[in-house]
Amino acid sequence: MNLDLHIGWEISRPKEFGFRHTGVILGKDAFGNILILHNHQNKNVEIVTLNEFLGKEKFFQIREPRLPMREVFQRIYHALNDRRQYNLTSFNCQHFSSSIVDGIETSSAVRGVLTFGAIAGLIYLSKRSSSRKKWARN
Repeated sequence: MNLDLHIGWEISRPKEFGFRHTGVILGKDAFGNILILHNHQNKNVEIVTLNEFLGKEKFFQIREPRLPMREVFQRIYHALNDRRQYNLTSFNCQHFSSSIVDGIETSSAVRGVLTFGAIAGLIYLSKRSSSRKKWARN
């Protein structure tokens, strides 16, 4: 796949526990390396090569932006100048890339964890309530 034809598209690769690490394709450097803009927990917003982004992974997916390319390029420019700090729950890699390609900071990983936590909490409260009712009847 010729990724330099997909500048401004979101790229993602598998990560541990079924999560995905995401970034935005920037194009090629002078040496022909594909460059990715991403938000990393240790380094915040940075530009890396495709190989650095993928690490040991061999597979990746790309997704077309929902915003017009002109706006995507403006958001890339602002992201490079703002240098916001990584935050797992409010500004992780998914928040970062979706803010650029979709115009909305969102993270499916955070939504999934919060949903799981809410369901687990409801199950716990339900079981706790039913065990209290058993003790009240005896």
